[in-house]
Amino acid sequence: MSTLEAVRFPALGTTATLVARPPTTTPAARAVLEDDLAVVDAACSRFRPDAELVALNAAAGRWVAVSPALLDAVQAALVAARQTDGAVDPTVGTALGLLGYDRDFAQVAPVGPALRVVLGPVP
Repeated sequence: MSTLEAVRFPALGTTATLVARPPTTTPAARAVLEDDLAVVDAACSRFRPDAELVALNAAAGRWVAVSPALLDAVQAALVAARQTDGAVDPTVGTALGLLGYDRDFAQVAPVGPALRVVLGPVP
């Protein structure tokens, strides 16, 4: 049995971990993964002003053409919401922003003032 190789790198505001076997496949596998993650980031990021999701949210209920990547992500989020009875909910972006989750982790100060939380209904 061949050995495994694991590499970690920043992606989507967190850390991606790729495990490949055999290790000689790692560079090619990483290139494929980075390409796929770039597609997801361009389609689904709440933090990139040029992301499709930002344009979709700005459309406020108007019809918008989207890429297959964004459509797949929205469909997966809706399935997750159904399967978890709403514990996973793709409609709470505004609420998350109000709680302070409105920027990438790299932009958040490690120490700051206490967060004032106001609860309210979500869609």
